[in-house]
Amino acid sequence: MANPLFLQQAPLGEGNVFLAVLDQSAQIAGSKTERWLLRDTALIPIYASAISFILLVAYLITRIPPIRRFIARLRASSSEESVSISRRDALYTTIPPPTIRDELQEHIASHGGLVIYLCNTLRLAICLALLGVSIYAAIVAPSPQPPSLNMVAPGSDAEAQRKPKRGKHRKRNEGEAWFSHQEWVEITQCAFYAYTSMLALLTIAAQRRLTRVVSGHLTTLLFVAWSIFAYRDLYPLATYTRHPVDAADGWVTWVRVGLLTLVGLVLPLVVPRRFVPVNPKDPLPPNPEQTASILSFIAWSFLDPVVLEASRVSHLPYDSLPVLADYDHAGHLMTKGAPTLDPSLKPRRDRHFVWGLLWLYRWQYAAGVLFMTVKAVFALVSPIVLNNLLYYLETGGEGAVYKPWVWIAGLFLAPVLGTVGFQLYLFITNRLLVRTEALVTQLVFEHSLKIRMKSETGNGSASASRAATAVASEAASVHAPEHQEEESEDTLVAPGGQPSSSPKGKAPCVAPSEPCSPAASKRDEDSQKDKNVVGKITNLISTDLGNIFEARDFLFAMWYAPLQIALSVWFLYMILGWAAFVGLAVMVATIPIPGYVATFLNTLQVEQMKVTDARVQVVTDTLSVIRMIK
Repeated sequence: MANPLFLQQAPLGEGNVFLAVLDQSAQIAGSKTERWLLRDTALIPIYASAISFILLVAYLITRIPPIRRFIARLRASSSEESVSISRRDALYTTIPPPTIRDELQEHIASHGGLVIYLCNTLRLAICLALLGVSIYAAIVAPSPQPPSLNMVAPGSDAEAQRKPKRGKHRKRNEGEAWFSHQEWVEITQCAFYAYTSMLALLTIAAQRRLTRVVSGHLTTLLFVAWSIFAYRDLYPLATYTRHPVDAADGWVTWVRVGLLTLVGLVLPLVVPRRFVPVNPKDPLPPNPEQTASILSFIAWSFLDPVVLEASRVSHLPYDSLPVLADYDHAGHLMTKGAPTLDPSLKPRRDRHFVWGLLWLYRWQYAAGVLFMTVKAVFALVSPIVLNNLLYYLETGGEGAVYKPWVWIAGLFLAPVLGTVGFQLYLFITNRLLVRTEALVTQLVFEHSLKIRMKSETGNGSASASRAATAVASEAASVHAPEHQEEESEDTLVAPGGQPSSSPKGKAPCVAPSEPCSPAASKRDEDSQKDKNVVGKITNLISTDLGNIFEARDFLFAMWYAPLQIALSVWFLYMILGWAAFVGLAVMVATIPIPGYVATFLNTLQVEQMKVTDARVQVVTDTLSVIRMIK
């Protein structure tokens, strides 16, 4: 069997080793017969590191002061915002401490505290250990075979020389390959772990602004490397038909997999998160939710101290509760949500309020869709796993692909993961409920003040004139004598807004009726909209806001139900065949019935709310008059 093309080389002169390596790399990229090396799954981490390197270089370019100022001008043309950007950058420039100890303490505190700093140091040590293991694996990797030994008779003396020797590199002859396939793979592994070690070093030595970006890249790269080796070496252990790809490396493979499991999976789950204030100019104390690790956040263990303290006392004081997170304060919510929800500020005033909410919380709803998908998928994993386990017991394992412990583990993991996804969905929706209540309440009260201000200082509008006349007539009816009250009854409001009086006992002078015009009809519509304003505001806070909250679970009808129906029909089709579509046809045929019922109930609710608005308006006006009389 001939040597691969990329392993063959021309005679090397002194000083041409690096050029030979580049030439072989070019042959790898250009040769059709050797493209299988580039598609090796073991090289995926080095591809990911190349993408990470490009993104980091682009980020560092954007941090150059002239380019940063240019980007700031593009984002905001006002001078105030550019000043705020410079002040924000000045926050990260601190006065050097007087001693080395104080400087080290401040450096550790700026990186998230002692626990996070020690975890980053441990991650650096593990990355260096992985680099050392990869270097050792590259040294002991089998060397390439000479071309003359490819065509030898079995059992001859040359047959022993054909077997690759691990850890023993002899002098290469003319026409012999420079690196074997396994050596190329190990060299790329060394390059990958050297890059991750450099990133791990930056996480404990660089400034905190750069550390946040570098830490994200490092976590992603290590998780990708763990996923690749789990697919190559751990996944085959759960099957009868496959074997670990890197089993020939012996203990090197399992040490590498163990270290990657620790640094790529366990540490990201248990390391606390770094607190990043929403407003760096005025930072607030962090909430435990903001610094909890991913595992602690999923299990809600960051609230264990509060629960433990509450179990020891009869009444837990308010001061013992965790502080409110800075991104849940009303000021921050209004700053973030008012430009989207306030009709006087948002660019598209014709957009419905609901679409504004969906746009404001688009990322939260995207996460909700993801968690609902997890819930729907794992709800059907349990019956699928149970079906395969029963089939394995029925056939005695004949023709089985997966080992039985996989199905037994699935019976436990499927409900757990489905419950975790559903609980995270509830957490997101409950948080959006509280934030929406604060936003809507604030917006309604602000607009109530604006409406009152406009009605009092209108520029001669008909509504303002009617309001002023109504107040005047009401005051006259209460405080004036009886004859003045009779005269006030003869006082009318002319179309121009000027009152006119007529003698007692005579018909009042009424302007001739004008034909109905579009302007008049529009004024009538406006007057209808202006009716029962107080009742509408009261119902908006008490009833309509509750209806908005009840619609928070619309993802159940829009996404979860169709997805679960589709997956259920597919599962039944795999078991029952075409008979599964009969049930689907019945469901589709009965879909219009709930739609008609919902439309009818919606019509009744609209009429009910109109009557409720009028009733609340009458009660409010009556109470106002009673207070005025008293």
